[in-house]
Amino acid sequence: MSTEIHEEKADESLQACHNYTVVRNAKPKTMGSGGLGEEEIHSPSPNTSGPTESHSYQDQEAFKLASQGKIQQAKAIYRSIILNGTKDYRIYNNLATICRTHEEGDERINLLKASLRLNPYQPNIQNILGILLKDKERLGDAIDSFNKAISLKNNYPEAHNNLGIALKKEGLLDAAIASFVKAIKLNPNYPEAYYNLGNAFKIKGDLDDAIKAYKQAIELKHTYSKAHNNLGNALKGKGDLDTAIACYKQAILINPGYPQAYNNLGLIFKDQGNLNAAITYYQTAIKLKSDYQDARWNLALTLLLSGDYTRGFLHYESRFHKRNPTILNAYPSCSPWQGLPLLGKNQLLLISEQGLGDTLQFIRYVIILEKQNAQILICVQSKLSALIKASGIKATLLTPQESSTIRKGSWAPLLSIPRHLNVTPNTPIITEPYLRSTDKLTKAWKDKLINYKRPIIGVNWEGNRRDSQKADRNFPIKPLLQAADRVDGSIISLQRKTKNNEKRSPWQSKNLIEIQTRIHFLADSNHKSDFAEYAAVIANCDLVITTATTTCHLAAAMGITTWVLLQKVPDWRWGIEGETSFWYPSIRLFRQKELGVWDDVFKDISNALEQKFSE
Repeated sequence: MSTEIHEEKADESLQACHNYTVVRNAKPKTMGSGGLGEEEIHSPSPNTSGPTESHSYQDQEAFKLASQGKIQQAKAIYRSIILNGTKDYRIYNNLATICRTHEEGDERINLLKASLRLNPYQPNIQNILGILLKDKERLGDAIDSFNKAISLKNNYPEAHNNLGIALKKEGLLDAAIASFVKAIKLNPNYPEAYYNLGNAFKIKGDLDDAIKAYKQAIELKHTYSKAHNNLGNALKGKGDLDTAIACYKQAILINPGYPQAYNNLGLIFKDQGNLNAAITYYQTAIKLKSDYQDARWNLALTLLLSGDYTRGFLHYESRFHKRNPTILNAYPSCSPWQGLPLLGKNQLLLISEQGLGDTLQFIRYVIILEKQNAQILICVQSKLSALIKASGIKATLLTPQESSTIRKGSWAPLLSIPRHLNVTPNTPIITEPYLRSTDKLTKAWKDKLINYKRPIIGVNWEGNRRDSQKADRNFPIKPLLQAADRVDGSIISLQRKTKNNEKRSPWQSKNLIEIQTRIHFLADSNHKSDFAEYAAVIANCDLVITTATTTCHLAAAMGITTWVLLQKVPDWRWGIEGETSFWYPSIRLFRQKELGVWDDVFKDISNALEQKFSE
C-alpha cells in the first residue's frame, strides 16, 4: 500500500485575472498584435460598429456596474445585449470575463468562441480559451486553441507554456518539454516555465534535468514555494533526503500555511523511520487542510506501522477519498455495515479491494463473521475462488456483477473489517492456518517433486513490477541463491512473473528447479484451479523465502515456514521492528539495517539456513 507524495501542479501564467483591465477606445486587434495575457474588460466605445445607440448605453452601464463589483447586474445587461444580436466581439469577452463560477465554465467557453468568430485575430483570447478547455479536460481542443494563439503571435511565451501544460497532461512529454523550452527562449526570466519544465522532466524520470529546472525557477523567484516543494520531491527521488528536507522546510518558511509541504516532510521522516515526527507533520497538514485525504491516508499507514491500530484503521477509511482512490471490485446497492453485531440470518456482503495479498490476509475474518450465525457473501478476485473453496470457507462466492445487484442486508470493504472487529497487534483474533489447497492437487505436486532432493526451498524475489512505489521491497536473486546453494537440497522458483532481462540469471544456481512455466500460468490466469494449484506447490515446500508480496501471505496463511525479506521501513502490517509477526506465527522477518542495503539481510539468511538445515 503506497503512500501519497504531493507534487504541485503546473503553473499557468495566464490564469484568468480577477481584476479588470480597462482599455480605452479599444479597437479590434490585428494579426500579430498581442494582449497582456489577461482577460480584459473593455470600456464601451461609441465608435464600435454593431451595437445600436441603446446597446451603447447598456454597454456603458454594464461596464460601470462590473467596475463597481456589481457582477450579477452587469451579467444581466451583457446577456440582454447579446440576445438583441450585437456584433461587438468585446461584449462577449466582457461577459466571459465576469463569469467566474465553476458552473459558468461552459458558458465562458461559448462566449469566447463567439467572440473569436466575430474577430479571429485575438491571440490572448485563444490562449484563455485554451486554459478553459484544459480545465474541462478537453485537452485536444485546448491544444488546438493554444496553437492558434501561437499562429497569431509566435513570440507568445505564455501560450507556449500553456501548450506545454496541455501536452504534458496528454502524456506527450517530449512535445511538452519542447514547448516549455520555447517559452523560456522567448522569455528567459520566466520562472513558471522553468517550474513546468521541471515537472515534465520529473515525470519522464530525468531527475537531474528536473532539479536544474526547479533551481532555475527558484533563482528567478526566490519565494517560489511550489518550486521548493517539487525540488524536494526530485531530490528525494535521487536519495538526497537531507537536502529534500531542507527544500520542504524552505517552502514552509515562505508559506507557513502549506499543507502539501508538511505532508511531504511527513513522508520523508517516515521513510527514515522517524514515525513520531512523520505523524506530527501529517497532523499539521490535516489541521491546515481538513479535507486533505492524501495526508490522512499517509497518517493512517504511519499510525498502523507504529502499532496504533485503533487510530490507524480509523484514518484508513480515507483510502476511498484520496487522489488515487482505492477501487472496490463491486459496488452493491445495500447499506454499508457499521460494525454492529450480526444477528441470526442477517446478510453481510464483503467486497475485496487492493491486491491479492490483501485479500489473502484479511479473508481470515470471514471465518470469525460466520460464527455470528449470519449469512456471509464475499466478492473476491476470481483467481482466488478455487483456493477459498478448497480452504473450507463456507461464505457464498459472488462475481462483481452479482455483487452489484445485492440490495438486501449490508456490505463492507474487506479491509474495513479489522476496524469493525477492533483488531490490534495484541488481539489479532485468528492466527492459526486458514488457507489450504485440495488434497488431490497437493498430492499431484508431491508426485511431481518426488525425485527432487529435500529440503525443497521455494523462492520469490519480486512483486508486482507495475507498482513502482513498491519496487524497493524487491531484492536481487543472485545473493539469495548463493546463500541457498549452501543447503543440500532443491530450490524452486515461486516467482509468478519475471522481467525479460532476468529470465536467464536466476537459473544459474545448480540447485534451482525451473518448473515455473506451469506456475506462471497458474498464478497469473483465471484457470479453474489457479491459486489453489499454486498453493499446492507451496504446500510441498519445506521453506519459502520471499519478498513481502502475495506469495508471502499465501504461504504464511497455510502455516508454511516462511522467511520474509523486508526493507528498512516496510509496509505497515510488518511493524517497524522485530523478527516475528502477530499476523502469521510461521513467519520470520529479516529486515534491512540500512535503507536500500540488502547485504546484511543475506548474511542473516545464510546463517539461518545453515542453522536450520545443519542437522
